[in-house]
Order: sequence, then C-alpha cells, then structure tokens
Amino acid sequence: DYGPQLLYVLAIGLGQTPLFAFLTFSSTVFYPTYAHAMRVTSLSPLEDQVLGGVIMKLAAMLATFYAVAFIFYRWYEKSR
Repeated sequence: DYGPQLLYVLAIGLGQTPLFAFLTFSSTVFYPTYAHAMRVTSLSPLEDQVLGGVIMKLAAMLATFYAVAFIFYRWYEKSR
C-alpha cells in the first residue's frame, strides 16, 4: 500500500527538520573546536554552519520530493 510509504517518507523529512533548524538558526557555533580551526574560505564559522544547514535542508527536500514523486508514480501506474 502506498499511503504508509508516503507517510513514512514525509515523517522522515519532518524528523530531520529540528537538526536543520538548529544548525541554521543557531547564534553560536555548534563545534567550538571548529571555530578555532584555520579558515579555508572567507566565511566565518557561524556563516559556514548556517550554509551547511541550508544545504542539508535543500538536499533533504530534493530527496523527499523525488521519493514522493516516485511513490505517486507507482501508485498511479498501479491504478491504471
């Protein structure tokens, strides 16, 4: 059945959101050691952490979209 599959995929996406939100909206660096590491880019440690959170969220959203689209496609094909 495709309903539980959809719920599972969407629940995973919701379950990951607190981590992405924590990384993206935090006012302090999550790894204090990283704050003292040599910079490879011009981003500050906090800006790098925020960018990492945004990239992780966008990648997860894309993966969730493809999974949901695939499940809907299979559901549609089965009902034809």
